Order: sequence, then structure tokens, then C-alpha cells
Amino acid sequence: MTIPVTTKHPHLTAHFARLAREKKLAHAYLFTGATGAGKTALARWVAQACLCARSRVDGQPCGQCDECVRIQQDEHPDVLHIVPDGQTIKVNQIRFLRSEFSKSGVEGLQKFFIISEAEKMTASAANSLLKFLEEPSGQVTAFLLSAHPQQILTTIVSRCQVVKVAPPTVTQLRAVLREAGAPEDFQTLLPLITRDQQVAMRLAGDPAIPKLITAIKQWFTRICQGDYRAFVAVQTRLIPETPTSELRSVAVALVVQLTRALLLTAVSARDEVPVFPDLVPLFKRVAARVSQEQLTVGVTAALGVSRQLAANVSFQNAFEGLTLRLITVLH
Repeated sequence: MTIPVTTKHPHLTAHFARLAREKKLAHAYLFTGATGAGKTALARWVAQACLCARSRVDGQPCGQCDECVRIQQDEHPDVLHIVPDGQTIKVNQIRFLRSEFSKSGVEGLQKFFIISEAEKMTASAANSLLKFLEEPSGQVTAFLLSAHPQQILTTIVSRCQVVKVAPPTVTQLRAVLREAGAPEDFQTLLPLITRDQQVAMRLAGDPAIPKLITAIKQWFTRICQGDYRAFVAVQTRLIPETPTSELRSVAVALVVQLTRALLLTAVSARDEVPVFPDLVPLFKRVAARVSQEQLTVGVTAALGVSRQLAANVSFQNAFEGLTLRLITVLH
């Protein structure tokens, strides 16, 4: 199951349907939002709304005509999609784009361009695109998509209408996992780890995830019990279960959710769905003897691991340091 773009972003699709119907689209938009938020799907949907052969009275595309299908499959000649060539978007890609901008639409007057991961443009590519944005020509609409808009030239951003695209809600993602037949505990936990539907579905089918969850919970249980063998477990249990960067990221996210659940237990807060029901008795015992301020420090320490890894601190060093920090805070 894929969450329809109109379900994921009802306000945005209604807004763009009206603009398409009234032919008031701007010449350039910057869609920002985390990976998996649905930026590409929304850009394609807007192009469909304008080029659909059987669009509805309210401006929404049918999604089934030849135009809509070809746009969805990146096969429509008047909708060009640029993605990074390797690690960057190169100047020759933007030059090709600009040459296409200068032409009339192959099948109509309106043309669209989608640039994924726009922050990966090289300096020369960005400057080449800027020249076009400064002097737009014809009925052309460009969509720049980025999870890191702060890395895009401010002069480019200033020439775009910036639209924040939110990821699917936890409830929506849980419904997708439920329909896909994911285990019930995964339906509860995975949407708290990632809001990217594709990543959540992949993790739900990854046999390494249950082993990692078990290892992290056992490690955290030892920390809650003041057992310093948790320090050794980083090397003997956690390192073997996290051979990839994605699994290491999942491990960090699990620890954040564990410390968060512990804090919520202390403040008598209740999540929509219990995240770690088997650990609730342990959480209650810890919460009965540790102050909320200390538990908040623990959550902050867990959140800091991501920053450490981004600064090239090794996973083992970061988790060994976190182990000692949490034991000190909780005891």
C-alpha cells in the first residue's frame, strides 16, 4: 500500500489543484522536507493536475489517463526529472535542462522540471540554473526538491516559492504497515524510528531488525539495573548487530525511544500505543527512584549520539560513552 498524495497532503493538493485550474502556478517552487515526505510524488501530482486529459472539475488529475501514467513513470516528454549523477548534479545536466526550457512543449504549451536533491548541485550547476531562474521564459514550472535547503544558494531559494512538505503521520504509516502484514510491535515502533514509508517497509522485512531490537533492549535493561556489563555488550552484542550505517541509525533511534518511554513513564504520560510493553515494569521501577530532571538528561544524551556520529565519532566510542553516561544518570 502506498499512501495517496491527496491523503498524505490534502491541503497542499487542494491548493495546487486550484492554482492549476486557474493557471496561476509560479515558475519555480522549492519543496522542502525530510526524505520520504513525498516531495517527488507531490511534484508529479501537480504536473498531472495541469496535463491530465480527464482532470476533474476541482482541478484534481484522474491519475489513470495516458498523460498521468506517463508522468508517474517519468516518461512524459514535457516533464523532465533530474537526479544526481553519482554524488552531484553536474553543470551539463542543468545545461540540458536549460536547453529544454527554451523549447516549446512537445505535446502542449506547459512544461515541468523536477530536480531531486537540489542541494547536490555543483557550484557551476547552481549558477547555471540561477541564470534561468533570473530570466524565466515560456510556460514552465520548476520543482526543486531538497531535504537540506540550507545547502542551496540563497539566491536560488529567493527565486522560488518555498513549500514545506511534511512526512506521513504516525497513524498513516501504522496503517500502511498493518495492511502490509507487519508484526504488531513493528507497527507500533517503526513509525517512531522513521517517517519514510519505503524505509519503514524495508525495515519491517529485514531479519536483522528483530535481533537488533532484542540486543538494544537487553543492553538498556542492564543500564537500568546498574549493570556495567552493558559497557562490554556494546562491543560483544551491539557492534555485531549493526554492520551497516542504516542499522546503526536504527540503533540510535531505538535508544532515543527507550529513554523517551522511560521519561514518559515518570511523568505519567501515555503514548497513543505502548512502545515497549514488556519493559513497562522496569520503567516504573526506575521512574520511582530517579528524578524527571535526570531522565531528561538521559534523553538528551541519547539524542546527542546522532551528532557524535555525524562528527565522525565511531559507533563503538559513542555508545560506550552513552552507556557510562546513562548508568551515571540513572544511578
